[in-house]
Amino acid sequence: MSLKHLSDKALHETLSSLAQSERNITLQVLHHLREVERRSLFAKLSYPSLFEYAVNELKYSASAAQRRISSMRLLKEIPELEAKVESGALPLSTLSIAQSFFRQEKTPLTEKREILSTLENKSSRDVEKELVSRTSKPHRFVKEKIRPVSSTHSELKFLVDDSFLKEIEELKTLLSHKMQNASLKDLMSFALKKALKELRMKADRGKKITEKLTEKIPTSVVTSAAKQARKISRYIPAAVKRQVWQRDQGQCSFSTNGKRCCAKSNLEFDHIRPYALAGKATEDNLRLRCRTHNQLAAITIFGEHKMGKYLDRLN
Repeated sequence: MSLKHLSDKALHETLSSLAQSERNITLQVLHHLREVERRSLFAKLSYPSLFEYAVNELKYSASAAQRRISSMRLLKEIPELEAKVESGALPLSTLSIAQSFFRQEKTPLTEKREILSTLENKSSRDVEKELVSRTSKPHRFVKEKIRPVSSTHSELKFLVDDSFLKEIEELKTLLSHKMQNASLKDLMSFALKKALKELRMKADRGKKITEKLTEKIPTSVVTSAAKQARKISRYIPAAVKRQVWQRDQGQCSFSTNGKRCCAKSNLEFDHIRPYALAGKATEDNLRLRCRTHNQLAAITIFGEHKMGKYLDRLN
């Protein structure tokens, strides 16, 4: 596309119009995301979360997906913010940062409105400064970040207070005879290696003590404890867990239209025939499910009315 034929005025006016159209479309995207979340449609399409759906199905980057989801949830709570998004006074980056702050601080609704009014037309850096000045726990608000910069190196970012900097300077002074002009990386690497060496030695000593104590426990006591464990109503034998885990390959087993859920963490052993309906803890009655799809199955079987209290967790 060549725009060389446009006058300066036409170029400016066209771009301004496109920017406004982009903000309008963004609002439509947020409304659609809200409806997808309300219906739990992402779960029905084999995604463990709305975030995974936005990244893998809608092809947003992780940061872009998170900004839209956070903004959508804030707009759901404060609908009048839509006009600010449409005008550009409160971009998604600002709403996303604000939403993280509100969740951490458990900010009441009236205070949210007041804070958001102070954030209008500010840069992301100024927004962050404003919010950090309002929190008693800035290290929890400014999240740690690890950003790969090559196949062998990553950039680490985290917030520190004055006492941490003083400790760094003290360590640098104490090591000056061994490590001249030590960088922050050098100092942290030294501290980490020393801490790991001490912790590993303690772990080894603890393991040896545990082994000695275990040797002294009578076999009859161990057998009795195992039998008692089997009396627990939802107890699943370790052997059965291993069989189910291997069969499902350590991944959520939910699938639809040939697409399987990608979740491989925080998995749960789900009864195909529910425990509440006398389902047994056997290999053929168990499957691996992520939290989302475990709850979706419960809603399907028992209905939204009975399982309604779990819907917020599902979303």
